[in-house]
Amino acid sequence: EGYMDVVGLRAVGVDNVVASLGTALTKEQTRLIKKYTNRVYLCYDGDGAGIHASLRAIDLLQAEGLKISVIVMPDGIDPDDFAKSRGKEAFLALARESMTGMEFKLKTLRSEYDKQEPDQVVEYATRAVELVGELENEIEKERYIRQISKDTNLSEQSLQRQMSKKNPSEIHTFS
Repeated sequence: EGYMDVVGLRAVGVDNVVASLGTALTKEQTRLIKKYTNRVYLCYDGDGAGIHASLRAIDLLQAEGLKISVIVMPDGIDPDDFAKSRGKEAFLALARESMTGMEFKLKTLRSEYDKQEPDQVVEYATRAVELVGELENEIEKERYIRQISKDTNLSEQSLQRQMSKKNPSEIHTFS
């Protein structure tokens, strides 16, 4: 699976490509990648398994301090098939349109909810600000809070207040 994507991309002239073989990406591999670069473009298959593998890889790569961009394959197509049918320039155009790991996480989360249902919008926003709250960089947090606000029509202030609430699992009681 992943090795054919590497072969297909190399065949059309896309360099510096490696295959993790989907969910087989390990912490050790991420450490090895970090020795060679600080930026990674993830490009898994566009199907459900590829999306799941991307989400898992984002967390592993971020834990190593790598900057991540996610190339989203259209219509569930494999990178190999895309490269063969559309060529290097089309693939590089997808890479230029890539999104950050957090943008990908938010987009994936958003797809689980109905934008027309107010309760689902609130549930999405609540889960989204939890994700954003895990970021260490305050500027990034502000950027994504603004994005969630635009997407949900909820105020940035209410999203900020929600994000600043303690996670219930972090509350300790003493007797």
